[in-house]
Formats: sequence, C-alpha cells, structure tokens
Amino acid sequence: MSLKLTAPLAAVLALSACAPKPPVLQASDPRNDGIAKVCTPTNPDLTKPAPYAASIAMSNDGWCGVSAVDRSGKPFSLALVRVRPSHGRVFNQEVANVRRIEYTPDAGYTGADSFTVALRSSPAGAEDVPLAVSVNVTQGDSPAVAAPATPAARPAPARSSKPTATKRSTTRRSSSSSSR
Repeated sequence: MSLKLTAPLAAVLALSACAPKPPVLQASDPRNDGIAKVCTPTNPDLTKPAPYAASIAMSNDGWCGVSAVDRSGKPFSLALVRVRPSHGRVFNQEVANVRRIEYTPDAGYTGADSFTVALRSSPAGAEDVPLAVSVNVTQGDSPAVAAPATPAARPAPARSSKPTATKRSTTRRSSSSSSR
C-alpha cells in the first residue's frame, strides 16, 4: 500500500511544523535563573470547565512554576494568591506571553504543599479564574534542614520553706553637698 501525498496535505504538514509550541522551562534560558534541577510542571487546561488544577514536581534547590494563558491565548494580567503555601513562597510574572506562577520551597523542605491563585484577564470587572496548584518537593542539591528541636522543659527551682532574708544597703548623703 502506498500513500499518495497531495498538495493540500503537504501544505498542512509543512505549516504544522511552524505552529507555536507551548513554552518549556529550561535551565539554560536566562529568564529561568535559579530554576530547580528537577522541575516538572503540569500546566492547567483552561479550555475545559472548572475547577482548574495544576501540579509541580520539583527538587528543593530552586524554583519551579506553571504557566497559564486565558482562553484567547493572551497572558492573564494578574495572578492573586488566595491561599498561601505552608512551606514556601509564590511569585508570579509575565514571561514569553504567558503568566508564570512560580513556587520556591522553604530552605531544605521536602514533602507536599499546595496553594491557590486567582487568575484575572484584566484588572477591572473581570471574573477570577481559580487555579489550585499541588506541589511535591523532593531532596535536591540544597541541604536538608532538620525540624527544630523542641526545647527541653527546665525544672522549676525548688522552693525552700524558710523565708529568705533580703539584704538592703543604704548610702549616706554627705553633709558637704552644695546648696543653691
């Protein structure tokens, strides 16, 4: 069986190679200075009905982020943090015509975390698009930080049944002080 390539099909195939690709986070990109060695974001699919979710699997030696554009393909103008993460910080910015929501774990933290942002296409009168982001942080090049130790309780000083004497000292005034 042979496949015959027609001119319209050849044109479609040729143009599909030129279609814009979604941005990929790469450590070699200067806009990604400080990116974690392991950074695997799952960007939200905003073409489907809500609720919207995204996820980040990352190492704790930098930041990692998810990217989002509105249904028209334009970057959201705002991303407001509605629920803060328990073990890190969230920062957002417009990069390469997408809204990038970045997460940086606390120093040495490993484990699960999550946060929620409200994406907005325009500042005035627009409806917020809620986006829940789950994060899984694994050990990277950053040294692990042990949980702070609970201070040991110090025993209260023993009280004696005897009353304690208070020593008082007095200072005499000299009679040679000058009078005004």
